[in-house]
Amino acid sequence: MAPATALNCTLLAGAMLFLRSRITWLVQGCAYAVMLISFLAIVGYLYGASSLYRFAPHSSVAVHTAILFVLVAIGLVAAQPDLGLMPLLSSDTAGGIVARQLIPVAIVAPVTLGWLRLQGEIAGFYDTEFGLALFASSNIIVLVIVIVSCAIVLDKADIQRLEATDRFRLAVESAPNAMVMVNRSGRIVLVNLQTEKLFGFSRTELLDQPIEMLVPPQFQEMHPNHVRNFFEAPVARPMGQGRELFGQRKDGTEFPVEIGLNPIQTNQGMFVLGAIVDITERQRAERRFRQAVESAPNGMVLANAHGEIELVNAKAESLFGYSVGELLGQSVDVLVPDRFRLQHPANRAEYDSNPQPRAMGSGRDLYGRRKDGSEFAVEI
Repeated sequence: MAPATALNCTLLAGAMLFLRSRITWLVQGCAYAVMLISFLAIVGYLYGASSLYRFAPHSSVAVHTAILFVLVAIGLVAAQPDLGLMPLLSSDTAGGIVARQLIPVAIVAPVTLGWLRLQGEIAGFYDTEFGLALFASSNIIVLVIVIVSCAIVLDKADIQRLEATDRFRLAVESAPNAMVMVNRSGRIVLVNLQTEKLFGFSRTELLDQPIEMLVPPQFQEMHPNHVRNFFEAPVARPMGQGRELFGQRKDGTEFPVEIGLNPIQTNQGMFVLGAIVDITERQRAERRFRQAVESAPNGMVLANAHGEIELVNAKAESLFGYSVGELLGQSVDVLVPDRFRLQHPANRAEYDSNPQPRAMGSGRDLYGRRKDGSEFAVEI
């Protein structure tokens, strides 16, 4: 076995051995070293330079073996798509586009043109000086063509990117809610007109400032941790989910908000776009609704689409003998006598399929069940 072949085998074995380890630089280094050694051997065969593929007397790397080594090394590099040159080569950025077009040409063009120049000299078509001039001229022509091609592609990509950015900014600006975009450092990079109106800050006062300036003082210390946690596991968060949240205006007043979060991956990295809604009026309306329910002379029970109790008043507590804590979150079927309980979910489903107001006293005879098990006739 040729020394170069043995060296390449050793390097490839080491790269494969540490492929799943944290020593990623070793895998990449071994793979690129194999590529270089094998590429030089291939060039040596093309140009008749035996010193590039024969590292010892009577011992040389076969050309097909060198080609195989190159292919295996490329496979090792591709097996780690997040390391080395692979993120650049696979990205849609301007750098990725240029790299994908220029690197193959930078490798193939000089080697091919140099080999053609050598063959022309051997055949006696021209002398060495003319061959050098032809080689230089042909390389310049190829590079100019590739550079112009890259420039056209990049120009189109930039135009499309600018158009997409403009459309995105227009959509954010015309949104009915306040919209705030934050980068991984927690700094504001984009706001719309509704944000200015809601918080009382001008756009210039908000841009490049920490998002904590919109958070009440008592929550500011922990808020950077929340930002970091979101970026570590970025998942869209719909409106109304999560903890109770508050915003702070420029004048220092606080107000309750709902925030929907959406992670946005861009060429500049990950951002989060937050839609912010002032729910002061909604909470005020909910309080009025709860007060109206609480002051009603009859028992009032509010159940959701799943039949779970979400609201009861004091009259319902005294009527059924349960406390509020015992009823909230329970199925409304707990208030139905045992002999009707099995069919009650079907009755609820039938009502939900065509919900209409039902006046007191209309429909079948109905009964309720108290906590102590006693039953009583009811109108609902």
